[in-house]
Amino acid sequence: MEQTVQVGVGKWRARTRYRFDDGKLRQVERFARSRAKAEAALKQALTTIQAGTATEVKRETRIRDLGERFLLSKADRAPRTLETYRHSVRKVLVPRIGDLTVSEASPERLQRTSTRSRRRTAPGRRRRPARCCPACWASPRARTR
Repeated sequence: MEQTVQVGVGKWRARTRYRFDDGKLRQVERFARSRAKAEAALKQALTTIQAGTATEVKRETRIRDLGERFLLSKADRAPRTLETYRHSVRKVLVPRIGDLTVSEASPERLQRTSTRSRRRTAPGRRRRPARCCPACWASPRARTR
């Protein structure tokens, strides 16, 4: 709902509420010397905001594309972290569900994929306790002999 009012002599304000990418509604307003110019400025501002969110997710968006967007958004991470993310997206996610669209990726379908994936994967390596000194670096068997 757009609202345009005169706020002073020769000064008009056009404003509306807009839902941003974070899901929150915020007020966007523009001022000008005439009603038509204020409304045109507001429409231009909304067009600019929408252009900034041109990569919105649609029903037809493929999971593989979301994975690549995720990797691009994490480009500032440490190299090893980024490599872990790349592996997860390109070697695990994309081969299994990369061709699904967002509308096809129901919670049940994703859960089935996740469950199947866990069955195929060996459990993670057990972390060994930290060694505090050279005497502790030897294996427990070596110390008891």
